Parts: sequence; C-alpha cells; structure tokens
Amino acid sequence: DLKPLLSFLKAKYQVSLENIRIQDTQILAFLKNPEKVGFDEVLKQYLKEEWIPHEKIKDFKTKSKAGKLEQLDMELNALKRLCEYFEKGGLEEGLLALAREVETPFMKVLMGMEFQGFKIDAPYFKRLEQEFKNELHV
Repeated sequence: DLKPLLSFLKAKYQVSLENIRIQDTQILAFLKNPEKVGFDEVLKQYLKEEWIPHEKIKDFKTKSKAGKLEQLDMELNALKRLCEYFEKGGLEEGLLALAREVETPFMKVLMGMEFQGFKIDAPYFKRLEQEFKNELHV
C-alpha cells in the first residue's frame, strides 16, 4: 500500500508528489483480481515467488538495522518486479489507464485531505441527521 509511505514522505520530508510518477501495486492487483491483493498472495500468484511477511518473521523486530535494510531491499525489488509485471502485459491497458488516470490522482487527493484536513458544515449534517431520523421514524 503506497499511500502510507507517501504520506510519511510528505509529512516528514515535505516531498512534493506533483511530479513523481508512482504506481501502487496493491491497486494494480485489485484491478486485476479484487479477491487477491495481499503482497504475499500477489507475489505468489503472478511472479510465482514465496514470501514471508514481517509479521511471520519471529525476529524481525529484533533484527539488526542491516538485516532490516536487507529485508526492505528485497521487498522493494519485489515491488519493482510486480510493477513491471503489471505494466508489461500483466494488466490490460484499459485497467492500467484507470490506475494512472483515476486511482493514483484520487489517492493523491485523499492524501492531501488527510494531511491538510478538511472542513465540514456541521450544522448541515445535524439537519440532515434529523431529516433521516424523521424519515425513518427513529
């Protein structure tokens, strides 16, 4: 899932996302098959690779910094291979266009809303709540 990483980069390092070409393998996997989106599932199904998630590695939290960096390096390489798989025929061009033109820009908007916050019209929603209660006889 790319959004948490990008949110972190934006919050901690003020990285602008405007001119960065990004692709979220979880979104691509969802577009190909909505029932299989987990990183290990997707790697196994499309790249025929077995993967051990962090949660199942007993010593991940106690691993040395070098060990964690090695694990993260392997994950980044796997993500790169997944992206290449989807972009080079593993996903229909129409679905790639959907990810590129709709899903990714929408993710950036959601991140901006989470980062900046947004204002809602509380009195309006109170009135709407009352209307629904009246309609539903609650």
